[in-house]
Amino acid sequence: MAKLYVGLDVSDATTSICVIDAAGAIVIETVVDTTPDAIAAALKPYRTRIAVLGHEAGALSQWLHKGLVSVKLPVRCLDAAHAHAALAAQRHKTDRNDALGIARMVRAGWGRDAWVRSPEAARLRTALVFRRTLKRKVNDLEHCIRQSYKSFGVKVGAVGHGRFAERLRTAVQSDPVLSELAEAILRARDALLREHDALDKRLQAEAADDGVCQRLMTVPGIGPITALTFKATVDDPARFAKSRNVGVYFGLTPRRRQSGAHEGSGSISKRGDIAMRSLLCSSARIFLRSRRDSRLKSWGLALAGRTKKSVAWVAVARRLGAVLHRIWVTGGEFEFLPDAPA
Repeated sequence: MAKLYVGLDVSDATTSICVIDAAGAIVIETVVDTTPDAIAAALKPYRTRIAVLGHEAGALSQWLHKGLVSVKLPVRCLDAAHAHAALAAQRHKTDRNDALGIARMVRAGWGRDAWVRSPEAARLRTALVFRRTLKRKVNDLEHCIRQSYKSFGVKVGAVGHGRFAERLRTAVQSDPVLSELAEAILRARDALLREHDALDKRLQAEAADDGVCQRLMTVPGIGPITALTFKATVDDPARFAKSRNVGVYFGLTPRRRQSGAHEGSGSISKRGDIAMRSLLCSSARIFLRSRRDSRLKSWGLALAGRTKKSVAWVAVARRLGAVLHRIWVTGGEFEFLPDAPA
């Protein structure tokens, strides 16, 4: 019996389905609601012949993937960058053509599979995204007030979240209109800040009760949020055959550019999770200022003396990713150099 290959182009409301045979001929094209049940029902007459079903990684991919796996369909979740590169060669970009292109990809066996997070990692990642969003909105409101009130000569100055409201009220107390407007923004800011602090405390408590996070936090510069983000992003340490591959996954390795006789490297690839990469770079700066000595710190400081500090921070961040992965796999803790005798 001839094998069939299925491509799905997923959108919020509908999903375009294209089924092709081993020769690449189209067997059926249809559009259904974007639910696992609707897709499985449309493919029911062909289930015994389906060799691979492919769909591109996206916002709905985790939910769809698990739903389709539960009905025993052979599913591949394709890396979005690989799928985009293949589909960009098409003359006309339509949902129908994209479904056909994905079906051809899985038929050829091309493309890298994307990682589908576990439900636990997905929930933890959602909490971290909400915390980061609340903090960003608090900063946005403060920046809005600062920039808007500069037109009236009001300068809040450098101040933290805790004293921002007091400093602002003092600066605008002589102007009733500006004072009334400021109170409206401050009430919204305070509500966001309370929710951020509550969520932050919950996440810190979760990190304190998690054995993996506690071991990760033995590394200088790695706090509860960084440890939780690393755990949610990696999800399963066994997916990396080598610890050094973690830096590649987070986009912390230089791009390689080769064309004929010319070969060189550029800036880092910046692939993968932006928040994790940013946290590791911030942790690297703190790590190099830590009090206790270690081989990684000595290496990072020596590198900072030979090149730009930003290059050294990225290099140390890449190695920190490998160290965190190794700690998770081995169940150990970070190793410091012995303290010098008094």
